[in-house]
Amino acid sequence: MADQVIRFENVGLTFRGGGKSVPALDDVSFGVEDNEFTSIVGPSGCGKTTLLRLCAGLVFPTTGTASCHGRPVTKLNTEVGFVTQESNLFPWMTLYQNVEFPLRVRDVPARERHERVMRQIEMVGLDGFEKHYPHQLSGGMQKRASIIRTMVYEPDVVLMDEPFGPLDAQTKMLLQRDLLRVWDVRKQTILFVTHDLVEAVALSDNVVVMSARPGRIKGVFPISVERPRDVFQIHTAPGFAEDYDRIWSCFRSEVDPSAESPERASAGS
Repeated sequence: MADQVIRFENVGLTFRGGGKSVPALDDVSFGVEDNEFTSIVGPSGCGKTTLLRLCAGLVFPTTGTASCHGRPVTKLNTEVGFVTQESNLFPWMTLYQNVEFPLRVRDVPARERHERVMRQIEMVGLDGFEKHYPHQLSGGMQKRASIIRTMVYEPDVVLMDEPFGPLDAQTKMLLQRDLLRVWDVRKQTILFVTHDLVEAVALSDNVVVMSARPGRIKGVFPISVERPRDVFQIHTAPGFAEDYDRIWSCFRSEVDPSAESPERASAGS
């Protein structure tokens, strides 16, 4: 565990309000090592996003501990970057200004700001759109901008909550490729939430499978597909089918009531 940048240890969380208690997480334990790309998959409402929020210090566990860099998260965690489902770009700022903003608030010198912003913009193919406002950009372009706005200040840990969920398949693959390009340069520790098993296998070093609410860990699966990966041809990559089948056999019972128990029992073997 010494190399784990993120660690959830026996985490339980119950939301209370209006005289009701809703258990969200139950005895969740797993870790993410330095420079590792880990995805979390599970049915809707199982607590995937809640785990990101625990790491960011936006909510706190009822039991157990959520840690980052070896320290329990007990307040807002400013050491992490958080890419949400929505792009959340400032509509009154241009693309360039949006990406530059995190560097401005950190008092990064102007020349260095410009170099870092342009490097990120060029890396994801948005050069030429620096002066465009968010409403002038496509959904995929806005997503790219949202990601590099987080990556530009080089946080060691990046939390990503289904950033490509609502996009069409072609745009999603392009953004997956761009994300891997950006990650390959900095090798940040990434914790990524998705419903898409193909996406999880294509991007990740490890995939965590969660149960229905209250969320529990059903299995943690290392991905054998070698890097670098071609997300456009990921289905033909050696090891992909085997990795996918192992994860699906564990995940299936959470979304398919007809799944047989012997399949579930053998899922993590």
